Amino acid sequence: MRCPICGVENPNNYIYCSRCGTALQVFYTTQYPQIQSTANTQDRKTMTTSLSKRGPKELTIRKILVLVIVIIVIVSSLAALYVISVFNSFMQSPHGFNLDTFLVTSNSTEWKATFDSADGTQSPSDFIYPSDWYNLSFIYITIFKPDGSLGLATKRVSDMVSGQSHNGVRFFDLHDIGFLDNGDYFTFDKDIYPSSSSVTIEGHGGTWSWSMSFGLYSWF
Repeated sequence: MRCPICGVENPNNYIYCSRCGTALQVFYTTQYPQIQSTANTQDRKTMTTSLSKRGPKELTIRKILVLVIVIIVIVSSLAALYVISVFNSFMQSPHGFNLDTFLVTSNSTEWKATFDSADGTQSPSDFIYPSDWYNLSFIYITIFKPDGSLGLATKRVSDMVSGQSHNGVRFFDLHDIGFLDNGDYFTFDKDIYPSSSSVTIEGHGGTWSWSMSFGLYSWF
């Protein structure tokens, strides 16, 4: 950069002339504004280049972090919904799939409905249910005749003395007394409960319930 006063050539970054002390930047900015404009343009280009090198990388990292967080939230939500669904299914039906049932047979005078546990378990302590799941104090029986009339109003099974008739219905508690176990059974007098009568046996606890229904008829 040439000094306009003494003519000495100075480096471009000098603010004052090295010989006479004239303010070079002020002079050239005033006299030749295009020089300052060019310098500003170069500065902007340099800054833009610097930002372009760092910006996309930082933005990509942020996008990846946000994506990871979203995926974690979605997976956690789906896992929670699945656990809740399995739990509800499990709590609403025996063995979670309602595989426990009653097998109905008959002779000339009565129907017999034998409780058939899916895993053959006889002791309630082996169940993975709440301890009172098959407690007779929480189990009720209701019977409707084929014409829709009520044959036996809802009755707590624990109130039925084992082997004694209650309006033509008897319950036999053979194993762990006080619980419905594999092999326990009901009998129904055919004179009172004709073929196709409907029986519903339900369990109700504080936080759970289950229900099994079957008809009084036999194919054999």
